[in-house]
Amino acid sequence: MKANRLLYTILLCCNGLSVFASTISSDTLFPSSSLHKSKRFVFQLITQEYITNENSFYLDAKSDTCFIIFETTPTLNTMGMAYFDDEFGKKPWSKASSVQGMPFQLRFSNKGRIVELVNWKDFRDLLTSSISKQAKAKIISSSEFDQQKNLFNQESIVRRLVMEDINYLFDLSEDSLREDAEYLRIKPVRSPFSGEDIFIRGTLNTLRPEGTKNTVKIFTKNIAGPAEKPILLQECEEYQLKNTDGQQPNSEIQRVGLNNEIEYQYNTAQKAMVRAVFSDIMSINFQSRGNIRIYTLWDIE
Repeated sequence: MKANRLLYTILLCCNGLSVFASTISSDTLFPSSSLHKSKRFVFQLITQEYITNENSFYLDAKSDTCFIIFETTPTLNTMGMAYFDDEFGKKPWSKASSVQGMPFQLRFSNKGRIVELVNWKDFRDLLTSSISKQAKAKIISSSEFDQQKNLFNQESIVRRLVMEDINYLFDLSEDSLREDAEYLRIKPVRSPFSGEDIFIRGTLNTLRPEGTKNTVKIFTKNIAGPAEKPILLQECEEYQLKNTDGQQPNSEIQRVGLNNEIEYQYNTAQKAMVRAVFSDIMSINFQSRGNIRIYTLWDIE
């Protein structure tokens, strides 16, 4: 497990995206984004969470909606970002976490990929304060506190921790994708038990829906397999014991699964991801928990 954590630290700095084409084609897509060149643009975010049993019956379900507003700043290729209840930016998001309630300053590359969270140190201080409270309450050890504090001194790590979806929303800009190829893809997927990454092999492919001219859909799928499931099972058992005061839980854990999927909808004329659906599904025995986030490009000025 310790070796995996070292690998996590090293690969996380590289943003965790590796793709290898399985075929050769002359039809190549070059995704990019021109959104950062606009005065203002807005994404609507719909979040959906649910729990189902072995019969796919919903035991619990909830949803929420907010708007993420990006606005230009005097600095080249840099935009401010904040979460709101309304598309006009008059009411801060009432259900925002402490991180989501803070203003973000994002720097983009010329082709629209996010390359820096400019005010990352503000978030570093917030994260450090949080783990400091955990250390004082003896929830984490002093060595764990020091390890995490050192990680928080890296902009790339802080950026991913506080805005992972937004990173991936613009992540394919500057890339090149052969449209009739299927790519093998290794992606860090955060464990729901330990909060650390498990590197899961998956696929990436594209599709042009019939009858459309400028629409390309891009699908990524990473599903825990034989190499990852034992790690998840061990972490789940440790998590259960920790939260039952060291007593053996009532039900035996026999299997644990983790799926991570993204469906992008890219518009070649607008040069923008106009929609993205992020799906994380965790299963323990026969019960599943889903966390779906749907980003829709709402407005551009």
